[in-house]
Amino acid sequence: MLRRQDLFTRQYEMSRKYFKIFLKIIKKLHIPISTHHNALYNTDDFIRALVHMSNGNHFFASTADNLLQSCSLDCKDDSDKHPPSAEWVLENIRSVNLRSMSEWCRNATDKISTMAIDNEMINSGDTVAIDITDIEYYGKGLEDYTRKTKPKNGTSTFFSYIMVQSIGHDYNIPLGAWEVPQDTNEHILVRKMLQNLDRIGATPGLVLADRGFFSVEGINCLKEDGRKFVMPAVKNPRVKTAIHKYHGDKKNPVSTFSIRNKHGEQAEFKLIIVEKSSWKESDEIVDRCVAFATNISDLTDKELVEVLPKNYRERWMIETGFRMIKENLGRTCSKYVQVRRFLFYFSMLLYSMWMLTKFEDANTGYHAGGDEFTLKLFVGCMTRMIDKIIQNSSYHLEFVS
Repeated sequence: MLRRQDLFTRQYEMSRKYFKIFLKIIKKLHIPISTHHNALYNTDDFIRALVHMSNGNHFFASTADNLLQSCSLDCKDDSDKHPPSAEWVLENIRSVNLRSMSEWCRNATDKISTMAIDNEMINSGDTVAIDITDIEYYGKGLEDYTRKTKPKNGTSTFFSYIMVQSIGHDYNIPLGAWEVPQDTNEHILVRKMLQNLDRIGATPGLVLADRGFFSVEGINCLKEDGRKFVMPAVKNPRVKTAIHKYHGDKKNPVSTFSIRNKHGEQAEFKLIIVEKSSWKESDEIVDRCVAFATNISDLTDKELVEVLPKNYRERWMIETGFRMIKENLGRTCSKYVQVRRFLFYFSMLLYSMWMLTKFEDANTGYHAGGDEFTLKLFVGCMTRMIDKIIQNSSYHLEFVS
């Protein structure tokens, strides 16, 4: 068992390795910060502000104020450099082309996914989950970059992102992310992300999707690409009829089913009806059961009823991933799309680096982190590292080499 100080040292060193990679990934975005020898600030100052911002889930302004206050306490004389203003950080993010930013994010997740494959953290044939997360937007305008959906937390306008994530083990990592503005064909995005996993050698063995993908287009898109899938079936009138029929005779929980869209197109699949483990007599019959749609063909009907609910419960790991990404998401009132997208991508990459660090730690035999090596602690380690880089430029040369 490591002593407390040894534990911290081990955690810090493990974080240090992946922070070096993180720095290089962020700098690949080519933010147009001056590299002139007498420039007041550089890319390290930019990253430092963002890491501090994520560490406290702060706004840009409060982060700049906190750094300035810290600098005032630490500075030896007036000649010491003060941290950049919030406006300087914002201006540099706003200057990045949106398409370049999206391509950078996808290249970054590809690099991280490849690292995870090389470390045997993920493998071809693993289960992945797909879902959409929404970041609230309270301003007006930006209709081309946001989408309207069910009201939540005082707004019905959101910056939305679709993400595919590896699941089924203790280290679940984002394998792709794409922005989802209004009227986007989400199923085409799913196809592109899964095809990209094929390309890098991480072809999924099973896709777990949210009920939002239960549609003719969503099901056929997965079937056409040969993907095995499981998703909840929306309880439309025909599904409700099937549940009532099953409840009446307790026979045939598995049946061949189909749905049609307004264009007359059809999607066929297996409908699996599973009775909940606990329900009240006052519950409606349709509320006593869960219905799943799947195309799995290599299991018996009995096995499907037993296995599918267990498999699908793992999908909630992606919800946990979204929650943790949001916990370290810098806050902003900016109406600039670049700012809002970059903050999400930045937080997602921090989360990915934490997962890589925890996995390597657990597989070296040290187990220095354990349950105590939280994302907050990891970001705290990174905060101390970037502070050290700013305070000692010679350390930076050794750090990123």
